[in-house]
Amino acid sequence: AYPWRPLPRCDGRYACRAARNERPETLAGSVVRLRDRSGERDGIVAGRFKGGGGLLSYEKPDSWIHTLNTDSGLCRKLLALNCLDAFLPRLDGRARLVFRSLAHLLACFPDPERTSIGPVAALALRFGLARADLRRRAPPAG
Repeated sequence: AYPWRPLPRCDGRYACRAARNERPETLAGSVVRLRDRSGERDGIVAGRFKGGGGLLSYEKPDSWIHTLNTDSGLCRKLLALNCLDAFLPRLDGRARLVFRSLAHLLACFPDPERTSIGPVAALALRFGLARADLRRRAPPAG
């Protein structure tokens, strides 16, 4: 286990310096490359955890910077990096629905407001989907 510290002014995002030499696959299992490293530009790799949230890793010339993210933190950062469309196809149906819906909602707000709205919006989407599942599974009345 590595020590993760919250990123200032980035609710739902945490960084770890101790894992600089770990490859993203070691921390998250399956990952997708969203952007190749070229020149001064970092490579970007992301993976989603089965229970929610995910890893966003930046490839440096000789190491990695890893960030651990809640669903809303990951969605906000992928929007900011313009990488969400490359990430969505890798998600299963339910996760894709949550991420796509959250992205559409967050895109309606200026960037600074997304940090405070994101966690509440993600929770509301998950709750709404869980309720819809319960209603679909419930036996008919009568």
